[in-house]
Amino acid sequence: MKTPDLRPLRARIAQISEPMASLSCHNPKDAMKIILKVQSVFQRGESCKEPRVFIMWPAHAQKFKEIYATKSMRYRSHSHLFSWGHTGHGAKQLALAICIELYGVAQGMEVYEAFCLKYIAPLPDGDFTKEMIVEL
Repeated sequence: MKTPDLRPLRARIAQISEPMASLSCHNPKDAMKIILKVQSVFQRGESCKEPRVFIMWPAHAQKFKEIYATKSMRYRSHSHLFSWGHTGHGAKQLALAICIELYGVAQGMEVYEAFCLKYIAPLPDGDFTKEMIVEL
């Protein structure tokens, strides 16, 4: 069995990560701490779960803000539902929604794919509350 050539995949990851590198800094004071909270809820009469996603930043804020896929879908539509733990359509939509909240529309559109790879893909399945350090 021949080993697959991973060079194209590595090149694509590097290309996607390039915009995120421009935001990255080495000064810990410039890192942003956010708290991401995910709850799966059942819609009445339906069997599928629709996740509710909340974000709090700065992390010492007192209230979570719910984020919605519909707001981020105005700028790019990957999925009408959020998901995480991979780099698929729902995960990209979640990354886009978070990046728009954190960085604004223009900068969020530039970095959300790299954000998805770095922060959304490693998230666990199910409901959770997770504190994350996001480098700007």
